[in-house]
Amino acid sequence: MKELVKSGAIFRMADGSVAIKKSTPRMRGFGADVVADFSARMRDLGNTLVKNIESLEGPIFVGFSDIKNLSVDEAALFQETFSERAASLVDGVERWRTSQARMRTKSKKRQAKEGTRVGLGVYLVEQLPSEIPAPIGKKPAAHAKSKRVKR
Repeated sequence: MKELVKSGAIFRMADGSVAIKKSTPRMRGFGADVVADFSARMRDLGNTLVKNIESLEGPIFVGFSDIKNLSVDEAALFQETFSERAASLVDGVERWRTSQARMRTKSKKRQAKEGTRVGLGVYLVEQLPSEIPAPIGKKPAAHAKSKRVKR
């Protein structure tokens, strides 16, 4: 028990009971590392959007799709399903890099311009009904049911 507490796997509650610490890759709070990561992601998204506006060349892919008026259960299932899919997609970046390194070693070719940074960003969105602003001059509809998918 002492070792589990010492390692941070569990902690003792005020009433003497023991609780397991959740290990999750999600960051919480507003520490310097969280703010730095948030800033970097916002910079990346902003730079991509600006390049797509200013560039005469083909745009960098930016996609977004949402579904409105889901039930709480449907929203939870959506989050679970697409969290797993998004994690797999993001993990694919490192697998791609590894395969490219192997191929480059075999061919010994060098690119003219090195040091270019690329990446892949995926994020999920959840907005509760209480967080959705009402359109200006309109009251929110009490029973609006839309099955529209926005792309």
